[in-house]
Amino acid sequence: MSSKPSDSAIGTGPLGLTLVQLEDWCTSRELPRFRAKQIFHQFHQRLLGDFGAASDLPKALREDLQQSFGAIRQLEVVQQREAEDGTRKLALQAADGASFETVLIPMDGPFTQCLSSQSGCAMGCTFCYTGATGVGRNLTAAEILEQHYRGLELCEGNLRNLVFMGMGEPMQNLDEVLAACRLLMDPEGRAMSPTRLTVSTCGVVPGIKRLGREAPGVRLAVSLNAADDETRSKLMPINKRYNLETLKATLKAHPLSPRDRLTFEYIMLAGVNDRQTDARNLLRFLDGLRCKLNLIPFNEVPALPFKSSPMERIHWFQDLLKSKGIPVTIRASKGRDIMAACGQLARTSPR
Repeated sequence: MSSKPSDSAIGTGPLGLTLVQLEDWCTSRELPRFRAKQIFHQFHQRLLGDFGAASDLPKALREDLQQSFGAIRQLEVVQQREAEDGTRKLALQAADGASFETVLIPMDGPFTQCLSSQSGCAMGCTFCYTGATGVGRNLTAAEILEQHYRGLELCEGNLRNLVFMGMGEPMQNLDEVLAACRLLMDPEGRAMSPTRLTVSTCGVVPGIKRLGREAPGVRLAVSLNAADDETRSKLMPINKRYNLETLKATLKAHPLSPRDRLTFEYIMLAGVNDRQTDARNLLRFLDGLRCKLNLIPFNEVPALPFKSSPMERIHWFQDLLKSKGIPVTIRASKGRDIMAACGQLARTSPR
């Protein structure tokens, strides 16, 4: 398995500051502590892009904030595209050239936003175009938040759920992902319910355990894609480190609220993981887990050798699993025509 992307000091930004950190900053300047809450509201409730627009703060304070932290928004929008089905994609770039994408998916009403946690990905899943475009670096909590706020503006606030299913492996950047989640859930900020946040993983067991300890209300999704070790190891190198037995034991211990379920993602690859024996293996793996399953037709990319299972095969697979009591949905892939569907996001060259 490739090494994880290196961290970068660039891109920290004021959006990543907690209320306590802002209180400390105010105290260091002999400012009243209530100013910290006012500043925090500018970031996360008013969604301001620069300190100059914070008209309810004294001019001297705005100038001090600008000098101390620089711009509130620190990412450049290098491309914005909309698909025929209404899916919207933003390509963003940081000052150090790190590039990444975020996607807004229309869901019969409010949008769901697919957030990136890294620029590129080091996990080496053989069916994923993101990893094929190279390894960049971890994103900071501020960069994750800015993705969301730019997405909110793009869909005029009509956004309900956030899923960490964009570029990168969230568990390889869990410090920043958890920091972003805490800021999103802060009652003085976005005040989002943890049930509206989903963190996905290809199976990084230590990260799953930590997520369960530190953010038990945040939902977990697992990219599974095969339920026997031989096939899964070929598709997903992480399985050589944390095999299916280890993964299942970890998931059985994962804390779930009474109404919550684990989500499994299963990309349908013709002749690879869509056979009857694959369905039997999957049923065996899911046995004893409170879960739901999303079957995802593979989004074909010329650079990758796989083909999607035919839809009639996917429906057959679904019917077989449903007959055994597994809640299973075929997830429609949106945004294919702008390379915004599952597994299609990519880094771009710095401008």
